Formats: sequence, structure tokens, C-alpha cells
Amino acid sequence: MLRSLAARRRVASSSYSVELIGAADLARVRGDWADLFDRCLECNVFFGPDLLEPLATGPLCDKSFRVLLAWRQAPGARTLAGFMPLHLSAGPLAPVRGFKHHYVVGSTPLIDSFQPEEAANALLHGLTEIRPGALLILDDVRLDWPAWQSFVQAAQASGCVFEEQDVTVRAGVSPASGTTHMKGKIAQNLRRCGAKLSALGAWSVSTPMDIDAAREAFEALLSIEASGWKGAAGTALASNADTLAFARTAFDPANLRPSPVFSVLWLEERAVAVSMNLVGHDNAANLKCAYDETYAAFSPGVLLDVALADELRRTSFTPMIDSVAMPGHPVERVWPERLRRGWIAMACDPATGLAEFHARLGIEQMRRTMRRMAVNAYNSTIPVLRKAVGRN
Repeated sequence: MLRSLAARRRVASSSYSVELIGAADLARVRGDWADLFDRCLECNVFFGPDLLEPLATGPLCDKSFRVLLAWRQAPGARTLAGFMPLHLSAGPLAPVRGFKHHYVVGSTPLIDSFQPEEAANALLHGLTEIRPGALLILDDVRLDWPAWQSFVQAAQASGCVFEEQDVTVRAGVSPASGTTHMKGKIAQNLRRCGAKLSALGAWSVSTPMDIDAAREAFEALLSIEASGWKGAAGTALASNADTLAFARTAFDPANLRPSPVFSVLWLEERAVAVSMNLVGHDNAANLKCAYDETYAAFSPGVLLDVALADELRRTSFTPMIDSVAMPGHPVERVWPERLRRGWIAMACDPATGLAEFHARLGIEQMRRTMRRMAVNAYNSTIPVLRKAVGRN
């Protein structure tokens, strides 16, 4: 059963209180939530109300979804200072996990740019009240960015133990970097691809900004994705009625929090590749990119990545685009920024000792290793099964 913690003891200081809510309560706090999204210290675009609310309240989300809110109190008013979506399982010893989903990459909470360390501290103390001795797991955190650093400062100030795990880097691009670094074989290969594509007809790239053009781009994205391997595997947005309904709501070009921005590579009047960036006030995430596999030999997806980087250099429509790509993805050849990321484990209760923390961390690491092994085994079996039934 959900408990409201707002009436319980104050956390961090007398000016903060916390509250735990479920998906059905999101509409009640939407105005405060939207305001926090616009002024937060680091904008996690996946936690914007236009995306997260339809996901959390629809059939694609499980019942473990909760949100921990931190409110800054003032005489006669209160301001939302922290917004932390969670998976809160029933087991008393289970870790508390930051919300993660196929369409949510990164579980960094939204925290106020005013007194961010205090807001982070309020969230951590609130987790201890909800689940005494809780181990917090946050996936895909940008480790050098200010939101996580606020949690680091709050943890260090209160004596909470934490560790960063599986630290890697992934590609991004900023207005300052663009693609001016591209030289040698990479630049030659892309020029060759562009020339080969030109032999089929005139091609161009546009980043539609008006609603009608953006909606046309979105429909092209849905169609191209469904016609390729994701459609064959049943994982395209249009492959499932529930997924498609969510996408049409969450990625509507009229949305502002986050704002979907589409880029299209056209061959004559045909869309060959489309990408969708979710844009917040200080960064964007390149969530979706699809290309017509008929033109795979021309590297249309990479050509579009280059054009998007050049568009960003010209217009600065966002300070940074995160590729949301796994290490080794082709986008690394053309987007030069590198964003440190990893998952973190934190003991929210300062009383948690090192031995207990590392024991629980070891269990989590083992769980992840076994999951990776199961996924790898499944993926290696698929080609064998397809061959056995005569499907190439």
C-alpha cells in the first residue's frame, strides 16, 4: 500500500518533505512536474511528463512503478525540488531501482537547480524511510554531469556508501564539435557513399521544425522501421497496438517536455532515413533512427548522423545530443564527444556498513552477469532456429 511521507518527519532540513506516489497520481502533480522539468539541474528527457505519464499509466508499464517526490517547503507554498521514478518491488530486502524501460534510457532523477545537494539528500533520506537500509540502483547515469554529482556530494556529506559500476563512454555531439574532426578514410568513405546515392537521384537532409512536417517525418519513421528487421522481429513501434498508441502520444511533435525533433534524409521525395531526438532545455537524446534497408550500401544512417551534427553546429538547437548508442556503434566514427556513463549502487542509510554494502552489491553484479549470459545465449540461438525452419 502506498504511504504518503509528507506528514512524517522532515528530511535533510525542516524545509524539505517527501511523498511517494503511484502512476495514477501523476496527473495531480503534472504542473509542478512540468515546472521542475524546465528548470532542473540536468534534464533527463525520458522523465518529461509528455513521455513518462503515458508510459506509466498505460499497459506497457508494470505495477512496480512509483515516484518519490521531494518538496521544498515555504510559508504558504511548496515547490517540487526532486522527482525520482522507481521500480519498488514488494520484497523488503530487494534493491530500490531507478525506473528503467525499453523507451527510458537513463534513470537520473530530476532535481532542482536551486539547492541541488539538499534536494538529492531529501530523496535519499526519503528512500530510507520507505525502505530502511535500502540499496538504490540507478542505471545508465551520466557520471560527470551535475545531477549525479549532487547525489555524490549528498552521499559524502551524510556518510552513505556508493560505487560506480561498468563505467563506459558513448558518443555524443555538441554545437562546438560538429563533424569538422572527420578526416582520412572515414571522410572519404562518406563522400563515396554520398556520391553513390547521388547517382540514384538528388538527396538532401531536412530537420523539420513545423508541426505538419514533423508529423510527416514521424510517420516516415514508423513506416521505415516497420519495413526493416525490427518489423520482422516484431519490435518496431508499429508492430504492436499498445506500443503504437504510446508512441503517438509520447512522441507527438506538438509535445514540449520533451520536444521530439526529427531529421530526414530524402532521396528525391522519398524518406530513406529518419532520426528522432528528444530535446530538453540542456541536452537531447537520439532515441530512434531507422533507415530503408534497400539503401544499406549507401550508409544512409551515418550520412544522416553527419548531417544532424552539421545542423546542430549551425543552429545550436540543443547544447548536446547523446547518441544513446552502445560502445562500438558506427555513430562513434562521426560524433566526437564522449559521455561517461555507468550504473551506480548506493546505500541510502549511512548506518549500512562496507561489508553489508559489498555483499549486496555482489549479489546485484551476479544477477546482471547471469542476465547477460542468458541474453547472449538466446541471441546466439536465434540464427540456428531460423536456419532450422528454413528462414534466412
